[in-house]
Amino acid sequence: MKVRVSDVDAPVESMSGGNMQRFIVGRELSKKPSLVLAMNPTSGLDVDAAEKVRGLLAEAADSGTGVLLISEDLDELLEVADRIVVMSKGRVTLVEEKPFNVEEIAAAMTGVNPLAPTTGCS
Repeated sequence: MKVRVSDVDAPVESMSGGNMQRFIVGRELSKKPSLVLAMNPTSGLDVDAAEKVRGLLAEAADSGTGVLLISEDLDELLEVADRIVVMSKGRVTLVEEKPFNVEEIAAAMTGVNPLAPTTGCS
């Protein structure tokens, strides 16, 4: 993972948001933890860096690390997760395991009940 800094001795606080995010994710995963809790780990990253972070999280999970990913990005969840739990107002509203039903997950994430009757204008 590439982190760009003007000076190798520069404090982390002087990095851009994206570089700081890359640094933190890389640093924490390099410790080979048994559990990773990541909330919006790709927020503020460019497409390439976000893809690398998702890849690192998937590799960690594949190697036996527990990964709890909290995200509002459905594509990110679909790429990394083997189980998705949707919560709304402090309650679990859906639990899905692979193969995922994307429509059900999207509906639960947006609070839309696809089976509810709709009211239309005449």
